[in-house]
Amino acid sequence: MVHDPSLLPSINAHLPPQIRVFSMIRVTKSFHSRFYCSEREYEYLMPAYAFATRQQPLSVMLQYRIDGKGVNIA
Repeated sequence: MVHDPSLLPSINAHLPPQIRVFSMIRVTKSFHSRFYCSEREYEYLMPAYAFATRQQPLSVMLQYRIDGKGVNIA
C-alpha cells in the first residue's frame, strides 16, 4: 500500500463526485490491469422504482421497494 495520506484526497479532487479512489497499491512498470487482474468488483446503484413493470406517476413509483421476492409497493 502507498502510505502517503495526502495522495488520495488530491486524486479524488480531480475526479467527478461519483468516482472515488479508496486505496492504492504500488505495482511494477510491467503490470497491466487488463491482463494481470485477479478479480474485479463493480457496484451499480439504481432506485428501486427503476424495476417497476408499469408506468406510474413518480409519486407512486417512489413507494416501490425490492425484497427477496421482487418489487412491491410499500
